[in-house]
Amino acid sequence: MNSDHGTTIFNVRPQTENIGNEVIDFCLKDVLALSAGRPVNLVGLPSNKRGDGRPFGLTSRSIYDINNMADGVILGAGNLYENGDLAVDANALKALRVPLLVFGVSWGDVYNKNGGTSRRTDCLPDETIRLLSSVATRTFVRDQLTADHLGSLGVENVEVVTCPTLFCKDVAKNYVPPRYSVSDTVLISIRNPDRMSVHPSLQYRVYEDIKTVWGILRDHGYQDIKLLCHDYADLRFAEAFDEIDHLYVEGVQEFLTVLKYCKINVSFRLHSFLPCVSMGTPSIALTYDRRAEALLETLGIDDWSVNIIREGEFRSALSEKLTQIDQYDEMLRRQAGTIDMFRGRIQSALSAFAEEIG
Repeated sequence: MNSDHGTTIFNVRPQTENIGNEVIDFCLKDVLALSAGRPVNLVGLPSNKRGDGRPFGLTSRSIYDINNMADGVILGAGNLYENGDLAVDANALKALRVPLLVFGVSWGDVYNKNGGTSRRTDCLPDETIRLLSSVATRTFVRDQLTADHLGSLGVENVEVVTCPTLFCKDVAKNYVPPRYSVSDTVLISIRNPDRMSVHPSLQYRVYEDIKTVWGILRDHGYQDIKLLCHDYADLRFAEAFDEIDHLYVEGVQEFLTVLKYCKINVSFRLHSFLPCVSMGTPSIALTYDRRAEALLETLGIDDWSVNIIREGEFRSALSEKLTQIDQYDEMLRRQAGTIDMFRGRIQSALSAFAEEIG
């Protein structure tokens, strides 16, 4: 199918306001071109309807276009198996005529009001996951928890590759410091509690928790503290904090530059924590669901996370991490082999797919 137009791959992925999804896409494009060894036209399709009339998901219209214009299709990366944001037409999927790669998707439970975990109400149906895996040439998932779940459904030959954001250090290596200095700035990467899949008791607590984080940082001697917004909803939430300034950036390059050059990042957001890990910026993850925890466990960096669901541990645990922040570089050195292994898996998976589609 390849011709003078080059290699064209359609990429069904989350396309939302959240800049974290754009960071994933930015890194995927870079590592895909490197892995393929040739120029690739990567055509993004939203995983679900967005209201602009574009084809979306793996539906009759999008699969028609994929069959007629693409050499292959990548599903992912992102939270496509557990947040109800992937449209799949099972009948149309049977008509797919080009190779499908399931890549970097995740699945995970949420914490319930009793502190245990429960299945999400908006996760992709088990039969749909089985169908996608049967149609795909290969299935690569983000973490071991997702691999275990697919295994429980009878899906075979699932491999864990983690996330393309492990390549942030490569795409950001030539970035210069931002136009405003952040070298002494501690960032708190926030999420609007209305967008958090947690019990209402935690949602109502997040405002005070962020003020608590700010207070702990000040107790540790940090004065320049700002909230980092990932999307418009975060910006609205940030306006509630009169005493704390905030940053709102829309471009991926500026976003990564701020993370690369800040002093410390304390993050409610997985996709500001992971870029920091990749770029070597000291960072502490504040987790509240299993999908984030599972990825950190898979990478062996969960020692630098604090579970905010367990309120009794939250304040003292965060303070302890800040006390140990000078050991962060040593943690990265210890885990460098594991991180490099997964970077290699990502490249190998994409290289094999590029070879398959010619």
